[in-house]
Amino acid sequence: MSSEENSVEFDKQVNGWIVKYRCPNCGRKYKVTLNKPTNKKVKCNFCKYIVKLTIHQNSVSVS
Repeated sequence: MSSEENSVEFDKQVNGWIVKYRCPNCGRKYKVTLNKPTNKKVKCNFCKYIVKLTIHQNSVSVS
């Protein structure tokens, strides 16, 4: 596992994908659980920036 702050991994306990990411606008860290590894838009609770999560096989791109 790399020390990169944006990551995605499958968790058998919750039977879902845990995506950890950092808001590119304000830098706050977040964690979201997805049922399947699909691209998703989420809003930063702090600065209201719309974060686009692009899920790859073992990583996530944030924009």
